[in-house]
Amino acid sequence: MSSCRICRREGEHRRVKAREMMFGFGDEFDYLECSACGCVQIERIPPDLSRYYPAAYYSFSDAAGARPMHPARMWLRRRRNAALVKGRDPVGAWLARRFPEPNLACLGFLHLRETDRILDVGCGAGNLLRALHDIGFRDLHGIDAFIPSEGHDRPGLTIRKGSLGDLAGTYDVILFHHSFEHVPDPAETLVAARDRLTPNGVCLLRIPTVSSLAWRHYGTDWVQFDAPRHLHLFSREGIARLADRVGMAGLEIRDVSTAFQFWGSEQYRKGIPLESERSFAKHPERAPFTKQDIHAFERRAQELNRAGEGDEIAVLLRKTDEEASSRARLVPRSVSG
Repeated sequence: MSSCRICRREGEHRRVKAREMMFGFGDEFDYLECSACGCVQIERIPPDLSRYYPAAYYSFSDAAGARPMHPARMWLRRRRNAALVKGRDPVGAWLARRFPEPNLACLGFLHLRETDRILDVGCGAGNLLRALHDIGFRDLHGIDAFIPSEGHDRPGLTIRKGSLGDLAGTYDVILFHHSFEHVPDPAETLVAARDRLTPNGVCLLRIPTVSSLAWRHYGTDWVQFDAPRHLHLFSREGIARLADRVGMAGLEIRDVSTAFQFWGSEQYRKGIPLESERSFAKHPERAPFTKQDIHAFERRAQELNRAGEGDEIAVLLRKTDEEASSRARLVPRSVSG
């Protein structure tokens, strides 16, 4: 008998075992799939999760510390990024189609203003915030519990080591870009986010979802299962219930999945960790996929997004009063790209 941490349903839930596969540790973990809301959650949170966030963890890589970029290429990247976030630039829009950037594409429908006070929770090295800083945003803040050290500040950009509860003040926009599934207590975290939003502020959750073909097809080989770092894997119904429970209104859900759901999961089925030298993420030329395979995966991902079957969603929320919350419902909207 167990209680779902998302919808609080007690009863018998399906149990599954999942291995750590990003680094190939192979440690096994027990998860529960709620019989009511369908959310999947780790049964016992490991007492020391830091072992699973080593210095090589992908989000700790500081893109700003990479080798210098040619000025022309930097200009093109900034123009693409500005088009993704701000719109109104045909050339930038063409660059975005030619050279996709999913992290920034998810921000386009927020209609951000350069004066917005933006917080990125679980920001890693702060690469998303730096990309926003490069296109004119100057009130940017990041926090991450697992980063090895605090980032180097720029004027208008700060990165701190810690948790959301450590912060005071309010924000116009709070982002959880692939970080909400890592928090031990989703309800408590969402309440903390709600309480730090300005009256008209919004919260964006970009999360993997078990309401997807990828979960049904690959099971625990699904690359975004990511045991044990992903403590909770939400269904679309589950995230709607959680938002309603903590007094937040759902504005929109967008499907934003990519080819990663296929090539990453196929690798795991073959026993190839994400950080392996044979991984497509590390050395595409050594991976067990042709260019045609990758293009097919990309096309399939866009088809699933349009059908509302993608393995990744962007969920837009705002805080609301209790009466409005009882009426609020997330409105799914499938998009490609």
